[in-house]
Amino acid sequence: MREIAVRLRFIGIDMLSYAVVGIPMMLVLFLPVLRTRGREKRWLLVLFSLYLAAVWSAVGMPGMGQPWVFDPECTFVPFAGLFSGLKEQALNILLFVPLGFLLPTLWPRFRRLGRTILAGLILSAVIEAAQLFTFRLTDINDLITGAMGTALGYWIAEGFNRHFGFYVREEGLYPREAEAITAASATVLFLVCPSLEALFHIWLAV
Repeated sequence: MREIAVRLRFIGIDMLSYAVVGIPMMLVLFLPVLRTRGREKRWLLVLFSLYLAAVWSAVGMPGMGQPWVFDPECTFVPFAGLFSGLKEQALNILLFVPLGFLLPTLWPRFRRLGRTILAGLILSAVIEAAQLFTFRLTDINDLITGAMGTALGYWIAEGFNRHFGFYVREEGLYPREAEAITAASATVLFLVCPSLEALFHIWLAV
């Protein structure tokens, strides 16, 4: 439990760093999009961007100025060791639940289960590829649990929409709005946030 508490504290610091600089930058970058959107979608887009920051922190993605060393440690056998690391796999499932929830909530084109799961698999694959350079295990089981978490989030969103009409009805301003926001968030996280995160860690340690 202490390990999880420490990890959550670091994720909170990283999200705070992103909120201080990343969110204002995103608001400037996507001001034309936000001006044409209702208040509900604006807040959900901010929430989606903060979620991406939490994922970035949770999986240990490096930023600019941090070392990238190709030191692969890979597991390519599905379900190998899956049950010996249940806590880690459960956390990975939980990590992708918000993705499965927010994609169909925000964008009509993700209101098909297969398309949403594909998005979860792509994000998980990008993370696993990056971990080839961060001294972390690249594991096919993470792709499986990422897809499971995304599917679970999709079904939760479907249930909410069925009972409360939860989905945003607006179409995206352009076809790849979700991908553009994801790419912009990743760029800001890579370029800007590492130095701010270090300052926050130093400030909290004093």
